[in-house]
Amino acid sequence: MKNWLWLLSLSLLIGCSSNQHDLYFPQGEREVLGLQAFQSCGHENYQVLKEGQAGPYDHALIECGEHPR
Repeated sequence: MKNWLWLLSLSLLIGCSSNQHDLYFPQGEREVLGLQAFQSCGHENYQVLKEGQAGPYDHALIECGEHPR
């Protein structure tokens, strides 16, 4: 749980320093995993996808080249 709070704090810091991208703030385990996938690939920003598209976790894996599809 502490790790989740740390990730949320980090995403808030990123949100304050970025004006180029809409950021996604994790609210569940699946989203946190997506954020971690982005960070492990060196992505500074975690973008929001419009409704109807793949979820943020799927998007992170696609960006990292690890998505099974």
